[in-house]
Amino acid sequence: MFIDILLTIILTSVIQSMFGTGVLLFGTPLLLLYGYDFQFALTILLPTSVMINFFQLMNKYNDIDIQFYKKLVLWCVPLIVLFLYFISLNPIKINIIVGTFIIIIALKEVSSFISNGINIIIKHEVGYLILTGVVHGTTNLGGALLSAIVFSKNLSKEKTRATIAICYLTFAVFQIITLRFFINNYEIFNIINSIYWLSGLVVFFIVEKLLYLDVDNKRYKKYFTVFLLLIGSLLIFNNNYKYEFTSRKEKCKIYKSKNDKLYKNTKILKKINEVDLQAEKNQKFVLDNISDYLKKSGPLFFNPNNFNKYLNFLSKIKKIA
Repeated sequence: MFIDILLTIILTSVIQSMFGTGVLLFGTPLLLLYGYDFQFALTILLPTSVMINFFQLMNKYNDIDIQFYKKLVLWCVPLIVLFLYFISLNPIKINIIVGTFIIIIALKEVSSFISNGINIIIKHEVGYLILTGVVHGTTNLGGALLSAIVFSKNLSKEKTRATIAICYLTFAVFQIITLRFFINNYEIFNIINSIYWLSGLVVFFIVEKLLYLDVDNKRYKKYFTVFLLLIGSLLIFNNNYKYEFTSRKEKCKIYKSKNDKLYKNTKILKKINEVDLQAEKNQKFVLDNISDYLKKSGPLFFNPNNFNKYLNFLSKIKKIA
């Protein structure tokens, strides 16, 4: 279990427990910044998001904006599945565009010009939902656009969170199905992952009891505005990460390449050591023989009668060395 993943789950679960979205929206860029790839991040974050949204909707399903939800299922979900599969083959980054749009949405409360412009965009709800599906499928950041359009409807606190939660839950379920049956590079369901998911759920129950129930509609709207500004800023300024997938085949190639290189280097090193060891033995042998020869020859070493013997000795030494 990795502490950076656990801390990310705890932090983002607090946000999602308040606003219905946050685990994917903040968790995705954070895990990518830590060096984890896009698909691995999804296997950790998606089930956490599903569990929190599920418990948020218990006894709250009457607060869901059903008409909006039906449109979202029709126009968003197929595109999420399609573009999630597409992004596994072709990484893409559009976070600056999305981040800028989210900040504009947040500022509508303080600018009538922005508010009127956004109302015109959101009136074309089908086009907006198509865009949301494309963005969420390719970057996992569609929750930002989802939050923006639901926020613009000026619903109550309960209706806002319930509508976002059911939509986000639907997004996550179809993403998990796509990962499991069409891409399947990582094992989603295992003991370590379940610890992360349960940690997020524990955080939700704590936040639900201590924070969410004590926040009125007016304060909730202010908090949500700050929340959107944070999302937009994070997306714009953290532009160094890539949405990358690494397939099993590619992982095997990388692993084999590293092992082959290591094996080759090990063989070369072993051969060098063997040569050095043999050279050391040969050097010792030469020195010992020269020493013995000099001891035996003494002052007669340069005697012409011994010269031929010396040459024969040198030829033997040359063959050994």
